[in-house]
Amino acid sequence: MSYHTLQHMPNGIICAKHRSSGVKTLEKNTIIFTFNNNYQEHGKQKLRFYQRGSSRNLLSFYILTAFVAGGCYLNSLNGDFVHDDIFAIKNNKDVLGKTPVSSLFFNDFWGKPMSDNTSHKSYRPLTVLTFRWNHYFFGLNPLSFHVVNVILHVVTTCLFTYTCHQVFLLPLSCAILSALVFAVHPIHTEAISGIVGRADVLAAVMFLASFLCYSRSLDAPFSLHDIPVVSSMFLFVCSILFGGMAMLCKEHGITVLGFCVAFDVLVCSRKCILRSIEAKVITADCFPLLKRIFVIGCAFLLMLSLRLWMLNGDLPPFLKQDNPASFSDSLLTRCLTYSYLWSFNAWMLLMPSSLCYDWQTGSVALVQSLGDPRNICTVFFFVVLFLLVQKSCNHFKERYKNKPDPIVISLLLTVLPFLPAANIFLRVGFVVAERVLYIPSLGFCLAVGVGVHNLLRRWSQQRILIKASFVGLLAIMTWKTLRQNEVWRNRETLFRSGIHVLPHNSKVHYNYANLQKDLGNNNEAVYHYSQAIYLDPEHASAHNNLGTVLQNSTKAEFHFREALRINPQHRGAHVNLGSLLFKKGNHELGMKLVQRALFLDPKNYEALTMYGAMLMETGRVTEAGEFYHAALKEKPDLPLAYSNYGIYLQKRGNHEESVSYFRQAYFLDSGSTQAVVGLAYGLMQLGKLQEAEQLFTQAVYQNRNKETLDQLAMFYYRSHRLSEALDVYKELIQLSPNSTEILIHYALTLGSLNKISQAQTVFQHVLSIDPGHIDALRHLASSLGVQGRHSEAVNYLQMAISKVPHSPDQKILADLYFEQGNHYSDLGQLNEAFRCYNMTLHIDPTKYKAHANLGAIYHIQGDLQKAKHHYQALLSHDPDNEIVKENIQKLDRLEQRKKLQN
Repeated sequence: MSYHTLQHMPNGIICAKHRSSGVKTLEKNTIIFTFNNNYQEHGKQKLRFYQRGSSRNLLSFYILTAFVAGGCYLNSLNGDFVHDDIFAIKNNKDVLGKTPVSSLFFNDFWGKPMSDNTSHKSYRPLTVLTFRWNHYFFGLNPLSFHVVNVILHVVTTCLFTYTCHQVFLLPLSCAILSALVFAVHPIHTEAISGIVGRADVLAAVMFLASFLCYSRSLDAPFSLHDIPVVSSMFLFVCSILFGGMAMLCKEHGITVLGFCVAFDVLVCSRKCILRSIEAKVITADCFPLLKRIFVIGCAFLLMLSLRLWMLNGDLPPFLKQDNPASFSDSLLTRCLTYSYLWSFNAWMLLMPSSLCYDWQTGSVALVQSLGDPRNICTVFFFVVLFLLVQKSCNHFKERYKNKPDPIVISLLLTVLPFLPAANIFLRVGFVVAERVLYIPSLGFCLAVGVGVHNLLRRWSQQRILIKASFVGLLAIMTWKTLRQNEVWRNRETLFRSGIHVLPHNSKVHYNYANLQKDLGNNNEAVYHYSQAIYLDPEHASAHNNLGTVLQNSTKAEFHFREALRINPQHRGAHVNLGSLLFKKGNHELGMKLVQRALFLDPKNYEALTMYGAMLMETGRVTEAGEFYHAALKEKPDLPLAYSNYGIYLQKRGNHEESVSYFRQAYFLDSGSTQAVVGLAYGLMQLGKLQEAEQLFTQAVYQNRNKETLDQLAMFYYRSHRLSEALDVYKELIQLSPNSTEILIHYALTLGSLNKISQAQTVFQHVLSIDPGHIDALRHLASSLGVQGRHSEAVNYLQMAISKVPHSPDQKILADLYFEQGNHYSDLGQLNEAFRCYNMTLHIDPTKYKAHANLGAIYHIQGDLQKAKHHYQALLSHDPDNEIVKENIQKLDRLEQRKKLQN
């Protein structure tokens, strides 16, 4: 509606006179102005605007937009934590309340210190604070997180409606149309249904709050004669504070300060700018505007400096797969691709038919030449943009138009918030991200609402058709939003949709393969990891993860090495390759690789756990415990960390404490076979056989493999239920006929059933598989000794002794010498027995039984003093040993007889 003159009405009201319809009465939703007698400057009365209308009607329309905005996301409330939610919320100590609140302002969005060289450098402490509140009040219940996201979207929609109506001075019907489009637009699903998208939604709330405070801080921003000045310093300061808070919700929230300045210059203070242009000098009435720009500019620079300071001198470590265009050596490729992405994002706003959670790598191919047909889209987009800018410039020059130009506002509101994501200032970590369009879509939806409103006004004869078409459009968009919400329900639905929408994107294949690996579907995982590598041969993590699911160790080693070739800093590949080489016997290199992973990230719990396991394997039990404890500290909710520490405690003989750690591991993951077996073993050691048997049976039920069956059989063996143990071992041998460990246990069970000959046959079979198997040699010697075949036993033990120096466990060597000494003693070869027992004590001084046997030899040989010395050495360790006491008494009697004889 255009206005020609102003006419005074009673009570100081001024009413606009329309060119065609005469004086308008005070109808609903018309624009009127009132004198503000409380504020005067230079003797002139200032004008303040507002839109008049029924408050009941206004409230009903706000309820309508809120209802639509919330209603179309109700089916997102039953969604789980998916994708980035796992790392930003479930695995984030800042969210879980395990760090002080102050740490939120020094850590990134994912909980890592901003000073860490592995930090993502995304700084959003206010968003993380809201996650922390969610967890504090409701725990890790995804419902509460989703509810807050939907509420924030409703708030944003209501604020947008208010802004369109009360600040942009659009007719209420136009504001409602724009708000409804915004409420149901499918492009918002990632920001709302994906919990970490709260950063964008919360930033939008702060964005609109900042702008509203700024516009309300100005006195008479659209008066006919005067230039707006700041009438409320409180609101002006609040505007800057909300702008800072928007930045602390998500980085591009800071663009609200630029939007406020641009809106002030191009809309509110347009007349003084025009006068300055005509006079070719800055006129005095522009000084209030310049002061505002200066203050906001200083605030902007201060916030920007703070944000750059938080980077700690390092830019985010993005990879080529995150944003391929930014890594291109060709300036032409970068320019053409970046330009095309503007039109691509505009098309996504206009036609959100194909949506995906991840648009990295090959989702949008690089535009590498001027002959690429996609350049037509780019040219078309910028031509339209140019025409819109030109139209806005024409409106700007029309001095007597006082209402804000919707084209100018929609352009500003769309373009300015998008600039940080356009690779203009800094490289960003994505090609396209639907979530970053949440704030820019405000401008787009405003343009759609204005367009539909103009159609209704100009084509009044077709109002029913236009309204029906608009309702149909809203219905289609709502349907698409509801369907997209279902996509974000869980990891499987999300990753499956990625494969369907972008089958040429290596990242979606990689994520889907990760899901299949977690589900135990290794064949499916191998296929999709291979597809990811086929689409992107330089995908380091795909190589690394493929290596973890391959059965062929040679191929696995190749892929681990490929991952390190592509990315020498890949911590997971260091750990996995180190583990593989360690298992192959290359302990030194394996441990060095894991140490390298710890050098790159000292808090990497996987590296800490693996290094602890290596130390445990090499007999450095105490050091292993330190690394297990460190892993537990870094990842207190990791079942594997508790299980590993439980194993460490079992090795130390602390079965009671180990049970508590295995119980915690079992509580965190009742499906963890390692936790179940470890807990059962600990309970068995504590004599709680009934509960132990239940857990061993559960382990077998969960995973009937050779490891769990072997543990069950060992339980039966130690419980003296030998027949049941034998039955399980027979099944095990069918599953794994060449497993030396299982064959050893089977032979021991046969020996306990007095089936000595069968046991010896099994031991011989083990030696045919592994001629140097120490346990087989040792147990075979023991079974031969039972049959009185001590000479053969001595030979087998000598073979075992010759193998032990390659092992770091010297206690085994001491045991072998002790057993060999026993066989020599039975053969009557006391000198050889004497040598073996002395070697035993030399290797392991705590092997006190050797003292008893040495004492007996000296006793037989008549060397009473040496015999007594060894007996007393044993007695100091075992003071209740009655046999030793009797032997000492015999020695005392012999000594007395010798004295009497002398």
